[in-house]
Amino acid sequence: MTRINIDFETRSVIDLRKTGVYPYAEHPTTDVWCMAYAIDGGDVQVWSPHLSEYAAAPGLREALPGAELRAWNSGFEHIIWREIMVKRYGFPEVQMEQWHDTAAEAAAMSLPRALGRAASVMGLDVEKDKEGTKLMMKMARPRTVGAWWARTQVLSEYVEHGPFATKAGAKRAVAQGDLFQDAHTVMWWDDEYMLRRLIDYCVQDVIVEREIAGRVRPLNAPERAVFLLNQRMNDRGIQVDTDLVVGAQEIMDQVLTDANAELVTLTRGKVQKVSQVSNIRRWMKTQGMEVEDLRKDTVRDLLKGELPDAVRSVLQIRQDAG
Repeated sequence: MTRINIDFETRSVIDLRKTGVYPYAEHPTTDVWCMAYAIDGGDVQVWSPHLSEYAAAPGLREALPGAELRAWNSGFEHIIWREIMVKRYGFPEVQMEQWHDTAAEAAAMSLPRALGRAASVMGLDVEKDKEGTKLMMKMARPRTVGAWWARTQVLSEYVEHGPFATKAGAKRAVAQGDLFQDAHTVMWWDDEYMLRRLIDYCVQDVIVEREIAGRVRPLNAPERAVFLLNQRMNDRGIQVDTDLVVGAQEIMDQVLTDANAELVTLTRGKVQKVSQVSNIRRWMKTQGMEVEDLRKDTVRDLLKGELPDAVRSVLQIRQDAG
């Protein structure tokens, strides 16, 4: 069976670490900087929509049917392939069962889940490009969102390659109406040198991943079944009653509004919100009570004892709002 090792480098205005791969891959600003791949033991090849010399993806489409597709944390590559490579760039669809996760196989052997650390622990002659990691993290995010545009050609003294040459010149240009800004244009780190350096990083990741894949054992049948089940569950997702969620949030907003208003009355304006722990503690001190914190268990224990009526009311609001 043909084996293809694949790695993507991508970019987006949203943070993959906060959203997960599914919203990330579906977002219109998410795109692929480059893909590195190796078919069996051949040289690592590169595909990129941003450099014409890497537009062909030699041999990849022909090798895909029935191939074993490998990646480190393949759940990411699986979704990027489905949502971007297929839908945006016209690559063939592949089956989820074709994907094999080298990171999962490493984990099954108690090896580190980080590619570079796994390579180091295994004593490989190849290692992850650490300097390239910094560049990857930089290029994964926009250079800026919102761009300045020139209305006329009189801006040579104010602007150089997009950024302003001087702050004073920029202020004059804005005051004269020669520059205007929009809030939507996304500017990327698309310098050609940086992109080629990122491609080198991506290629090295495929080299390291392939070396590890050649040394770890495949998942056994039960492990593989759990892996595929996990992928199917993630692909399917769960149903959420969004109307209920929105309604619950509206109720909570009203509850907090009422609680904050009551706090303002009880403390004569010293505390504006239930979340203002420092202000509540300072106000309690004026009532003859000094506490180190207002954590859940602390408030619960305080409410079990004797308290001035106003302090009890404030703590009860704090507990109920929490």
